[in-house]
Amino acid sequence: MTLPDPSGAALFTDRRIGPTASGRAILGCASFGGIGSTLSTIGTGLEEREAFAVMDTAVALGITIFDTADGYAGGRSEEIIGAWLVRGGAATVSTKVGVAGGTRHGRNLAPERILEHAETSRRRLGLPTLPMYMVHAPDPERPVADSLRAFDQLHRDGVIQSLGICNVDVTILEEWLDTADRLGAIPVSWVQNEYSLIVRRDETAVLGFCQDHGPPTRPIVRCVAAFLPGATGVGNRRR
Repeated sequence: MTLPDPSGAALFTDRRIGPTASGRAILGCASFGGIGSTLSTIGTGLEEREAFAVMDTAVALGITIFDTADGYAGGRSEEIIGAWLVRGGAATVSTKVGVAGGTRHGRNLAPERILEHAETSRRRLGLPTLPMYMVHAPDPERPVADSLRAFDQLHRDGVIQSLGICNVDVTILEEWLDTADRLGAIPVSWVQNEYSLIVRRDETAVLGFCQDHGPPTRPIVRCVAAFLPGATGVGNRRR
């Protein structure tokens, strides 16, 4: 793959997200080894060689954060990134926990699962600590305090450096922020929700709340949705 010329990449202006500075673009790695957290798609995503080329290109463009999750391709995404890091790649990895098959809501933030999966992610990625760890999605059947105590233990033990949260509305976000304050636990340092020209629900609440109260937001624009000229259309099958 020919690397694009990174000159003039003012698009990637540094801003503070969690413990690190990043540009305005972050590399999503949900297609490494599969497609997202759907186990039936394992083996249909980018192979290791292709994923390495994508990561090399991202670094050449000045992208410094790679986004993955413990459930992407059953963990294969984390393994591919870990292999790239061992090869000499350099980037900050942001990974997630909380999405799980076999549960009523497809989510599981049980304390013991959080502790176990953080160690598994650290092993797959080959990192001494996880710099950016996220709640992939809130668990409606689990008390927030129980989950936060597990994240706080990981932080005190040096397993994670910071905590973010994904796929939340203002009510859930406030609960996590207030609970962390009450417990004196690791705070939520950033929010990662989907936001684009197609998905705009955060404009009415989450973005305004974060601007007024913090934490910062990290919008996710899903290019994989194929809302591009000629790629798809309302009522049309994707080509």
